[in-house]
Amino acid sequence: MPQYLTPGVYIEEIEIGPKPIESLSTSTAGFLGKAERGPDKATLITSFADYSRIYGGFLKGSNLTYAIDGFFRNGGNRCYISKISAKDSAIATFQLNINAEQITVNAVGRGSWGNRIFFTNR
Repeated sequence: MPQYLTPGVYIEEIEIGPKPIESLSTSTAGFLGKAERGPDKATLITSFADYSRIYGGFLKGSNLTYAIDGFFRNGGNRCYISKISAKDSAIATFQLNINAEQITVNAVGRGSWGNRIFFTNR
């Protein structure tokens, strides 16, 4: 919009060229890969210990754990991880009958690791 400062003198600013790009945070990374266990949906991880607890350790044939380890060793703070599973894999399910009630226990994510989950009733 023009500014009218004195009679006959008008100043109007017009933009030339593209607007500058606003800066965004680059401190959060995302990783996608094959893991020993864990959920299929993206999960926030803030340390290598969190990763190990949720997704397991080093897996033969997968570089995901090495990448996560390197990320945190080099100063990374936050990342999202999503595990890749085979398309035809299923969630392991176990059913118990306790006192005439049926209880169903499901693994957190898909894959054969869920077949190693045990549940005891004491």
